Amino acid sequence: MAVETPPSHGENLSDVSFTSGLHGLIGASPAMREVYSQIKYLAASRANIFISGETGTGKEACAEAIHRASPRSAAPFVTVSCNAMPPELIERRIFGDPSESAPTAPPCALRAADRGTLFLDEVSVLPLPLQGRLLRFLQSGMAGRTLVDVRLICSSSRPMLSELASGKFREDLYYRLAVVPLELPPLRERGGDIEALAQSFLRRFAREQGKKFDPLGPDHIAALEAYAWPGNLQELQNVIRRAVLLFDGPDLPLRALPAVPPAPLGQTPQTVEAPAQRPASTETSHEALFEALAGLTLDQIERLAIEGAIQAAHGSLPGAARILGVSPSTLYRKRERWNDAQRSA
Repeated sequence: MAVETPPSHGENLSDVSFTSGLHGLIGASPAMREVYSQIKYLAASRANIFISGETGTGKEACAEAIHRASPRSAAPFVTVSCNAMPPELIERRIFGDPSESAPTAPPCALRAADRGTLFLDEVSVLPLPLQGRLLRFLQSGMAGRTLVDVRLICSSSRPMLSELASGKFREDLYYRLAVVPLELPPLRERGGDIEALAQSFLRRFAREQGKKFDPLGPDHIAALEAYAWPGNLQELQNVIRRAVLLFDGPDLPLRALPAVPPAPLGQTPQTVEAPAQRPASTETSHEALFEALAGLTLDQIERLAIEGAIQAAHGSLPGAARILGVSPSTLYRKRERWNDAQRSA
């Protein structure tokens, strides 16, 4: 789910325009109107919330919208991406390190979110012992020796009923976390929202790169709406970001967009770009590559490579690490650094 500049805290939900969205969320489709209606009631509640939906549907943005619309909006909103770090670091990130006085110790997310909201993204990846510790926190409210007042919002892209049936996730914990469940729609079910989202991403990334692009035209929108978007909002965002990095404008060439028709009903689509012509020679290939990447910084090229590998590995960081020939911990650290930079921007 896309986020633009959020409105001020405490926005009157009865005055929300479905065209502009809610607290930075974008979309006016019937599916999103239903999400906004649910946020209206969830924000006023003190109950824990469990957000489900496919990878890339914008679960963190939805969680932050709930926080911003709630009485806790003046307090911190803290995110822990459970699938963005090795398992051995997750516990220290949530509960703190016993040696917190050490300068390199990660901050305790529960204490950092006191009086606010803690969002545990992809909570279903937590190992069973850590699930037990999280359950004990819900029962006691104690983070170490400190009593904290935290609202938990959790998310997962996995089918939780299957996780419960297989014993991978504790039922007693799930039903404490999922007092109120919220399902986010995939992008392919959001009607005309693709145009508003793509135009928003284009404006944002062009502004960040100091470039000028004309708004997307009917041909661009037709191409975008003909694609099934298996990676949902995250994939759409990556496509537009990559296009802005690789081209100077003012027109965005159609070849920058996916060229795959939607998958047949019941099948999972795959992200496939239009096939490239076989290069005449290695020298020609290198020249074309250099031309495409000219003007990008090394950090931008690295991010393009990593995001492309993650997409090729269907969202799996270990799989992307194998493609790139690096350790998974390297990608975990880089992803966390990007997320921190985006949240502080």
